[in-house]
Amino acid sequence: MRSKRDIAESNFVIHEVHCCRNIVLCEQCHEPIPRNDLETHIKDVHAPITCELCGSAVERDNVERHKVSCLVLIYLFFSRLSSQFTWSRHLQSMLILTKKSMMRVFRQ
Repeated sequence: MRSKRDIAESNFVIHEVHCCRNIVLCEQCHEPIPRNDLETHIKDVHAPITCELCGSAVERDNVERHKVSCLVLIYLFFSRLSSQFTWSRHLQSMLILTKKSMMRVFRQ
């Protein structure tokens, strides 16, 4: 069954024909997508984009989750170094902004 929906038995045959003709399962996320929208779905959800924090290619759908891991690593890196060096105001503000960004992401 392509649509992953409960269908009344009386409508099942018509529904099955409709789904076979008009719905495809995305090979990447296995969600039912209208055949005409598959290309757009792949561009909008699965197209790789570059993470602005680390430069890695990440699927558009996973960017927020990926950014959390980047922010954690950046925060750990800066906080560990901050105990060893005196930082300029610019680097101190970067550390504070990273911490605030992490808190905002974790609240969502």
